[in-house]
Amino acid sequence: MAGRNVFEDEVDYLYFVSLMERYCGGIIKNQGLRYKSDRPYRIKRKISMTLKNEVKVLAYCLLRQGIYLLVWQKHKNGITQLLRRIITGYTMYVNKRHRQKGKLFSGAYRGVLVPSKEKLIYLSRWIHLLPKTKKVKRFGLVESETNLEPEEYLYSSFGKYVNGVANEWFDTGPVMQPFEKLKVGRWKSYSDFVGSKEIDNESEGIIGEFLY
Repeated sequence: MAGRNVFEDEVDYLYFVSLMERYCGGIIKNQGLRYKSDRPYRIKRKISMTLKNEVKVLAYCLLRQGIYLLVWQKHKNGITQLLRRIITGYTMYVNKRHRQKGKLFSGAYRGVLVPSKEKLIYLSRWIHLLPKTKKVKRFGLVESETNLEPEEYLYSSFGKYVNGVANEWFDTGPVMQPFEKLKVGRWKSYSDFVGSKEIDNESEGIIGEFLY
């Protein structure tokens, strides 16, 4: 990131989610302030840019200074195309809304291939725990950790797992289907799995290669 917050308020977070909806699911919403509805050529352009059925988000967490995504892709360049669209669209939006200029992100994003279902499950847990370990809130000139629990944080996909939400752009299946087999005799639910402190060391051993 180029020394700026990625998100300043709820409006920013929701706009980023709308971009994931647009590019992963083909869900086109009018977000312009000038017209009551998009012009036909703009709608056609937006539809042509979607990656529906090519990529799906499996888990996400949006923090003030960072974005973490777990994404399935059908073809080799699916995630690259998705991130180019989202980063470009979101940067243009932020610069216009907050009257800023220049890059919002610096350097290339870091991406890793998740080679097994077990690693996929544990990586989703790590993503959903990020607000608990990294969320920082400012009180005047003082910074303090809020230590939010996953269920308290509004800008991650944890609630979708708890409530069983799946749609055109977001899919819990690739994580939950193998988890149902893994949880036997260990956890009552995905929520219990994410909240279990007993497996922290086990988790780091399974996905530690992704975290450093």
